[in-house]
Amino acid sequence: MKKIILGIFLVSQLVLASLQTPIEAKITAINKINDTIEFEAKDLKIGEVGWIYINTTDYGAILYQAQVIRIKDSLITAKIKAYDALKQIYLPNPTNKPKIGDKVIFRKLNSRAFLIAPNLELYEQIKNTHKEVKFMSSDLLIGYLYAYGNYDPTPNFLKNACDVYAVGLLYIVAENELAILECQSLKILDTSPLDTSDVKESISPFYSRIEPVKTGTLFSALASKKSEYYFSYYTSLIHPNRSYQEMLQKEKPIIDAIRAQKKLAQKQQTQQKEHDQQAQKKEEKD
Repeated sequence: MKKIILGIFLVSQLVLASLQTPIEAKITAINKINDTIEFEAKDLKIGEVGWIYINTTDYGAILYQAQVIRIKDSLITAKIKAYDALKQIYLPNPTNKPKIGDKVIFRKLNSRAFLIAPNLELYEQIKNTHKEVKFMSSDLLIGYLYAYGNYDPTPNFLKNACDVYAVGLLYIVAENELAILECQSLKILDTSPLDTSDVKESISPFYSRIEPVKTGTLFSALASKKSEYYFSYYTSLIHPNRSYQEMLQKEKPIIDAIRAQKKLAQKQQTQQKEHDQQAQKKEEKD
């Protein structure tokens, strides 16, 4: 049994390590009607996103992204779209199109990742286990989220944050699993079991050292805060087939009860502190 477990662990580590190995290939076919390209490559996964490096007589440039949508043996079909992360509004838009022979590059940024976890314990546990990648501070992600004007990290926000910080992968702790996602497509590339049953209270919207910003504005009051119920939000985010509302029915009563107890304890602590201060003042007066 120990040999089987060790074997599974080693295979898992090899899979994770392969996600950090850059893959390059040359375009062999282009379908202009469907905006797809084809090329030969091994070990890519459905949902992975790469760059198309376009060569001209004067320069080379990354102007398009390619997302893997079909794999047949080593023949890869990818959907292409314009790469807007480097777009300059005051410069003319390039008119170059991908052509046969142009290079497609995958996993170039996969040595850097963001980690979304419900608490410090799991955050540190995963960081210490997954040495194959450099985790960017969750403080960067939460700071960008508040600057973005949101409370819940939406798919569009996560893609933008990955572009801004040049991050390739997103590690998310969901209910009883750790999922590794491609940053741009948010497709799951790999998962591993992770016991989250002991997590009774989570930090929302996710663990960081930065406290939530409370502006007191109407916008802040009305902003979506689904991620206050951590596992319902993130599990449904990465598994669209799992209903947020159905998971919420199970998680909400437990979390609300814990938060109510905590709030009551804080109130009692404050009252006790005020009582002690009043008693001390009376004693000094006497």
